[in-house]
Amino acid sequence: MSQICVALLIIYLFQNSFRSNATPVPGKVTPELKQIIQEKQVADIMVSFDVPSSATLEKISMKTKAINNRAEKLTMISDALENQSLTSQKGALELLKSEKPLKSRVLWITNQLSVKEASGALIDKLTALDEVMEIDVDPSIEVFDPVSNSSVPQLNNAPPRSRNSKFGQLTYGLETIKVPEMSGTSMATPHVSGVVALLLSKNPNLKNEEIWDILIKSTEPVTLTDTKDQCESIPLDKYPNNRAGYGRINALTAISNGLEMC
Repeated sequence: MSQICVALLIIYLFQNSFRSNATPVPGKVTPELKQIIQEKQVADIMVSFDVPSSATLEKISMKTKAINNRAEKLTMISDALENQSLTSQKGALELLKSEKPLKSRVLWITNQLSVKEASGALIDKLTALDEVMEIDVDPSIEVFDPVSNSSVPQLNNAPPRSRNSKFGQLTYGLETIKVPEMSGTSMATPHVSGVVALLLSKNPNLKNEEIWDILIKSTEPVTLTDTKDQCESIPLDKYPNNRAGYGRINALTAISNGLEMC
């Protein structure tokens, strides 16, 4: 469920509502896609629809205000967005059924439709749909599974050899490329946010106060070096202090503590 929360932060909000077929509007197909079609005749495309996702979110938020259960609230939001996308994309999906077998996927969070190896003729037909706002190149990257091509025994633990996350002889290893060491709130924030996302994925019913308590109880002391700016109003051996806060968060401990509250 936490993935839904994150995804909602990047929703591309469209305007207007679902309409029937109409004359193609110039400019729906991006120049980049036109170039690829001219060169290769087919392309992986991303179709965007002119639908008020913002209105749907606003409407559903009014219904979920009185709901305290996080899981139930997220389910209502996701269902509303999914139903909206299936409704607004009905014409395009019907069109795909009449074409040769194509691999397609409805992205209901952003109300988009991904189509693999679409021909120029199909793109023209999609452009003719009045509810289609834009057709662009699909930026998605296929994720491959190298297991079938690997000669290394596939165990639960990594084989003893140099890899990107370890110091070793790799030309692109951490030591070789001199990965910078950074600290402070700018680096702490994304790590803590990740732990919170993991917590909610395991226990979506956690409340804000409960998450706070879990994070605080899942920290460990850190070794602090002397500097000119000690912020000595609080001794460095006391936690929380002005240098290290509550300490370093232990993600595994946090998840374990969160599961205990299920």
